[in-house]
Amino acid sequence: MTSSNKRKGTYHEHWWVNILNLWGWQARRQPLSGQLADFPGDVEITVLNERLIVESKYQANGKGWSFIHKILHKKTQGYERDVLVMKQRSGDAYLCVNINNDKALAILRRKLNESIDRL
Repeated sequence: MTSSNKRKGTYHEHWWVNILNLWGWQARRQPLSGQLADFPGDVEITVLNERLIVESKYQANGKGWSFIHKILHKKTQGYERDVLVMKQRSGDAYLCVNINNDKALAILRRKLNESIDRL
């Protein structure tokens, strides 16, 4: 029998695959959630003939992500942030978008479609 954490992880990997496919992207869950060298990560997205490897994380209460939530929902002069970009001094940089932000997603979809049309 699988553990509760494994079932939750599998559920949320499928959830992301369904969302990404609804957006018109080509997404699939990786066999054994990245335990095989030929299938890294939890989800694979194919966009513009490029493969993106996705790691899926889930937290019931999101306490570890309170920093991200706080920034993206902070209002200054009536505006919430649409995108959070993060970078360490000598590390990687990250871009974070709330999937419920229709404006940001519409822009990302439009840019993706423009790129596809140019092919």
